[in-house]
Amino acid sequence: MITPEDYQIILQLESNPLLPYSDLANELGVSWPTAKKRLTDLKSRGVIRTPVAIYDIRALELQRLSIIWSIKTVDDLIRLEKFCDIHPYTHYRARGYGNGYVLFAQFDVPPEIIPLMNELIETLEKDNYSVSTELFLSSGYRAESFPNLRFYNPNQNMWAFDWTSWLELIGDQNDILPPQDDPKPAELTEWTPIDFEILRELTKNPEIKQSEIMRKLNLTRTNTHVKYNTIFDKLISSVRCRFDRIAFNLVNARLFWIPHPPEQKINQLFNLMNDSPPPFNFGMDILDQKGFLFWGVALPTFHEHQLALSIWKLFQDFNTYTLDTSIDRSIVYWFYPANFDFDSHYWKTDREYVVEKPLEELYQIKK
Repeated sequence: MITPEDYQIILQLESNPLLPYSDLANELGVSWPTAKKRLTDLKSRGVIRTPVAIYDIRALELQRLSIIWSIKTVDDLIRLEKFCDIHPYTHYRARGYGNGYVLFAQFDVPPEIIPLMNELIETLEKDNYSVSTELFLSSGYRAESFPNLRFYNPNQNMWAFDWTSWLELIGDQNDILPPQDDPKPAELTEWTPIDFEILRELTKNPEIKQSEIMRKLNLTRTNTHVKYNTIFDKLISSVRCRFDRIAFNLVNARLFWIPHPPEQKINQLFNLMNDSPPPFNFGMDILDQKGFLFWGVALPTFHEHQLALSIWKLFQDFNTYTLDTSIDRSIVYWFYPANFDFDSHYWKTDREYVVEKPLEELYQIKK
């Protein structure tokens, strides 16, 4: 059970998952030891979990590629999940259920290998791993929102959000997309193997102490401090608080794929997501081709239904899937330094690395 004291701690960490104990104590009006004890208790109970650090794909000169595989059998679903585990550029995967089984996956890739990824996907389809495959390339316009617990009533275990009123705001939004920010690439030539190892450690656990990084990578205190701050500043786009979704009735996840919608409506929805995001965990990705992907990964049942109705009111033609975000069926992959070739100071893009080795390993598992 979540107590009022628990709720106040989670509210503070929601906006700053790495808040120091001293600052947390000041916000709560308690002593430093008391704040530490309460937070330690929440972690031991599994209410608060290790936060997630997301690396900045634009700063790393990578591009997001999303795939929806339609699959015939559970065995094929498991094999494609293993393929995602194998492929070095996988960012995320989750099972889905709609008209049969689906697997939703995202890959963060250097733009040069997109033709090879197409070839790879076609090979998997010819080998009968899937009935059909939809491949989507991001245009670079992406919007996100995160749970906002100020809309949650802990006494009633209810979320106060009116989808009808939110939908009415769309007409007030600009129907032109804002200019994209400069990607501010991080000058790939400046990074060393140690830098990318630190980035990996941060994507595994952004709460890791600098002293632990210093010990693991055999660095000096000063060098660790400088590199840690530089990498956080240039290569981490956000740190997300994670807490027990069931405790807050955030139990459902849904993915929408809307092909060829009116451009005006896409742009207005994107601007609304940025200006007045719903208080749940959402992602929106406008595609290079006409259309977009829209997904919510932590929704109460009532709000899941209201969201589906809202999408239907806007876009009558769409595909939707229920995502399974339970452990092992939904995975965010850590940053993988081995993708980078430090001789050329660029990502590995050869056919052997991108296509042949992943397929060879997958076929070995199949045997």
